[in-house]
Amino acid sequence: MRRARTPAQRRFPRAAALLALAVLLHSHGANAAPPAAAAGGPCRPAAASYRIAMPGHPFAVLPSADEQHAFVSVQASNPRTRTGIAVLACRDGRFVPVQFVPLESQPSGMALTHDGKLLIAADDEYVVFVDTARAIAGRPAIAGYFRNLEDDDAGAVYANVTPDDRFAFVSDENNATITVIDLAKARANGFTRASIVGAIPVGNAPIALTFTADARFLLTTSQRPRRSENVPPACKPEGADPATAAVTVPPGQIVVIDVQKAQTDPAHAVTARIPAGCSPVRMSLAPDGATAWVTARNSNAVLGFSVPKLVAGDAGAQIVSLPAGAAPVPVLATADGTMVLAGNSNRFGLGAKGDQTLSVFDAREAANGRSAALGQLAVGRFPRELTRTASGSLIFLSNWDSDDVMVFDAARLRQLVH
Repeated sequence: MRRARTPAQRRFPRAAALLALAVLLHSHGANAAPPAAAAGGPCRPAAASYRIAMPGHPFAVLPSADEQHAFVSVQASNPRTRTGIAVLACRDGRFVPVQFVPLESQPSGMALTHDGKLLIAADDEYVVFVDTARAIAGRPAIAGYFRNLEDDDAGAVYANVTPDDRFAFVSDENNATITVIDLAKARANGFTRASIVGAIPVGNAPIALTFTADARFLLTTSQRPRRSENVPPACKPEGADPATAAVTVPPGQIVVIDVQKAQTDPAHAVTARIPAGCSPVRMSLAPDGATAWVTARNSNAVLGFSVPKLVAGDAGAQIVSLPAGAAPVPVLATADGTMVLAGNSNRFGLGAKGDQTLSVFDAREAANGRSAALGQLAVGRFPRELTRTASGSLIFLSNWDSDDVMVFDAARLRQLVH
């Protein structure tokens, strides 16, 4: 059994300063002058794309609402690297590391409250709450934490917050549940387990947490259904030789959750379970809220679903399947609604240590069932998460095995496709 670890606040000022300096020098050159402070407003990209070195494996990137900062969950990649949340700031059209909040365990998916004051990090055994103003200022920033599954490891991997900032949802990958947290109560009681409302039973390995446009429903992916559903197998095991492996694994699902019901009776909040290919993992909603784009990792595909049909519980909600590369994981619909990006991780393939690609699709053509492939973008090793700023001007990609984050100017994205 893995030894339990606590994300205690451990500040190492000298080490943190040296690390930040090293990363800044790596990004700007040893003879570069200190970067100037941002002038306010969205960070205007100085390049079509660039990379930011990270002090470990980056999982997710979370931009602030004013687009002047971004938070990156980082897991140590070797004994000399670090685990925690890196704080980036916009300087001269580029994001650079400026602070680091040390954590233990495995910080992964994150969410910001809409007032921008609190960051909720899914951290394997824990849910961690970070004061963003203190994190940006380089002060001790952990407001509190608790285990979302008492005396066990729930495998907390993703998080999201209701638009009114009243409730948080955390995906428990190891427990086949989603934990519901009353944020008002959490703030009032010092972030203790007493703020947990309960758990929503979903399917095995739930990850994505995506609200519909009206926030009445929460959509999550489950890589496999519950055994009690007796869903027949339709997929081969991931990592097995596709030429010889038998079909032994049932397809995954999109699980639809009534948000209001989840706040009072989470055990009975699921309204529908829709088939979603082999090992569905990440999800991104089109800007108009009509289409949910999902990476089916073990289908090597990006699937498009009608959101109204998902909400209605229609088993035929899938409208398109787009062939991607090997084991796509992150997915993102661009803010203008014209493109869908999917990161091909190849995480189970032979030779998976090499650099990978983003598949780029024409979203409008795809939604109408027509040929949609626009090309590919070269990226790093194991692309893991895609996100964008609120304005949509910048797109962030974490390259897990490359220990870096890529930043793309959305307006120049098509120039990079080949």
